[in-house]
Amino acid sequence: MVISSNVEPPSLALHPRNPLRRIFGSLRAYATFLCAVLIVTLFIAVFLSAAPQLRLIESIICSNYYRENDRRIFNENGNIPEQYCKVDSIQEELAFLNGFQTLFSNIPGVLLAIPYGVLADRYGRKIILVLALLGLTLSFSWILFVCWFALPIKLTWLSAAFLMLGGGVQMLIALILMVLADVTPADQRTTAFFQLQACVLFAELVAPPLSSVLMSHNVWTPLLIALVIMVLVLLIACALPETRGLEVANTEPSNSSGEEQEGDERISRPNLETSTRKNSNSHRDIMTFLRQDINVTLLVAIFLVITIGRQTTMLLLQYVSKRYDWSLAKSSLLLSLRAGFNLALMLAGLPVLTSLIITKWKMSTTERDLYISRTSACLVTLGFLGIAIAPNPSLMIIALIVDTLGSGFGASTRSLATTMVHPSNIGKLYTSIAVFDTLGALVGGPSMSLAFQWGIKLGGGWIGLPFLVLAILSTVVTVVVFMVRLAPTASYEPLNGEEAPGQTGEEDSLLASGPR
Repeated sequence: MVISSNVEPPSLALHPRNPLRRIFGSLRAYATFLCAVLIVTLFIAVFLSAAPQLRLIESIICSNYYRENDRRIFNENGNIPEQYCKVDSIQEELAFLNGFQTLFSNIPGVLLAIPYGVLADRYGRKIILVLALLGLTLSFSWILFVCWFALPIKLTWLSAAFLMLGGGVQMLIALILMVLADVTPADQRTTAFFQLQACVLFAELVAPPLSSVLMSHNVWTPLLIALVIMVLVLLIACALPETRGLEVANTEPSNSSGEEQEGDERISRPNLETSTRKNSNSHRDIMTFLRQDINVTLLVAIFLVITIGRQTTMLLLQYVSKRYDWSLAKSSLLLSLRAGFNLALMLAGLPVLTSLIITKWKMSTTERDLYISRTSACLVTLGFLGIAIAPNPSLMIIALIVDTLGSGFGASTRSLATTMVHPSNIGKLYTSIAVFDTLGALVGGPSMSLAFQWGIKLGGGWIGLPFLVLAILSTVVTVVVFMVRLAPTASYEPLNGEEAPGQTGEEDSLLASGPR
């Protein structure tokens, strides 16, 4: 049955006596509002605590170092000025700790994504979402506990054990996307996901300046505020309605058969749910699928590098602080700068470029995605190279902006790969991408931290080695993207206004925004 856009299906209507009906009018509006609030408050806590947490761990390593080497560095309050903490051995240990913290924090999501996805389908999204938030809150609390009581700093790695509750931030984002997909018609999901990404960028825009001001007075202040906000997010999640089992029809009529409609609905779900429903595919099926089309295989392999690049947010702060003698509070403002350009790109740049490509240059959807992927790959390569070799902060900031202009690379590449395969192979495609995402998540943190340690040992401009490595990998990716050739026959195009799965790159974008 086709539902008019201004009529709410019974399953999504609030009870007439429910006081929320006067404010939101429908369960759909209520759930969407709470998802937006959850994302904004959660990522405010994340970005509020990113630089202070890095500085806190740095100060502990610094204190241990000078307690053994030169106690005269301590001031009358028993503290050490930040500029004395930029010596090579301290920064190497800090990079080592953060690199393996990233590795351990990714393991629960890798191991438990599919099981928790199955549980979310069986018992509901809300209970798993609350569990994931509880795990994140306990994980962050453990890090603060270790630092407050001056326990051995490597005990912070145990914080990853709490992420077994709910699967960590990857699972949390996937669950929020599931809720949105449950209550949003397919032809409106692209808009909903873009709005959710705008919420993340808003949090990244406002939180780092506030964090910078607060940590300049006391590093614990923004951390404790972030903890309170995370508890608040947990309480907000308890008010989220359960959306499992709600069926939302397209607002556009469809001439497709019932079987085709079922397939379209299935592939328009967020990535994790798609892979959850397709978890019966064996590794042999995936390998057979990847051998069918070298173009798709190349595009899937690209996600290994994309995911490694996403692991460098915290490393960027440490690198800038070390190379240019910036405080971590000042370095954190780069996150706001990046968010501002990302927001402008999303709201103005990409829509204008897409309109030009389709209307003026008469490209198809697949040709558009390929063009954007190639352009973005070039920008990302230049951005990483510029960050690696920039001799001064001004050139580094320009390089960071260039890198940000290529932030649509993951979304366009996912969309391109999606339009190049038959709908019956969507599950295999997404599972294949998930495999390379997993590999990137596991090797990205340790490999980049080891490259940074090696760069520090080599000295001079080699300190930018991790970003030089990323530039080399991105060059390879750029060559790969330019090797992709489109078939002369028409590729799969979304029907009746439905977005192609992954077209917005919603999960890629949200994960890319969080510090690693």
